[in-house]
Amino acid sequence: MAVELEKGMLLLVEGTHDKMFFEALLGTMGMMNIQTLDLAGKNNLRSNLGLIRNHTRFSTVSAIGIIRDADTDPRAAFQAVSGALAANGFDPPAGCLQPTSGPPRISVMIVPSVTRKGSLETICLESAGEQPLMACVRDYFLCAKSCGQATWDFEDKNRMWAYLAGQRDTDMHMGIAATKGYWHWSHAAFKPLKKFLKVAFS
Repeated sequence: MAVELEKGMLLLVEGTHDKMFFEALLGTMGMMNIQTLDLAGKNNLRSNLGLIRNHTRFSTVSAIGIIRDADTDPRAAFQAVSGALAANGFDPPAGCLQPTSGPPRISVMIVPSVTRKGSLETICLESAGEQPLMACVRDYFLCAKSCGQATWDFEDKNRMWAYLAGQRDTDMHMGIAATKGYWHWSHAAFKPLKKFLKVAFS
């Protein structure tokens, strides 16, 4: 997998949908000087950091932000990111919202937080919590569970897909929903993400 460095500040995210989501969010914040890189899976962080470290333009990189889902174990997720950084000669940050001195300055965020299980979809669902359609989503999942067929690994991801399935546009995922304005960026659920981006790339 090739990595092209086009800007001096890099945001590393898990996948294509995350990339679209964060590019939309950064656009609303007027932070257009940041390059968002799709890792094609969280397990590829270590190899991609190696490619960045060995890139001919690495000396132009002043800041790197890394965002990873907590999934079922937020502390293990942070430790995995720290291990990938250390394996490539980077000093891992002491914690979230605690950038290293650099260069390059390194910042890490575990989503929704380093103390909560979940994912980026968890935050998106929280931002939609007051929408009338969410009542239908809750009813659907209660029905699905009552049928005894519901065995989800990450329920928030399934709930988000159900929420998006009820929208006017079809074939949507989290990233497309972001580009089409379905996530309300002013909602308090997005404040931690905005704070991280400002701290990481200030």
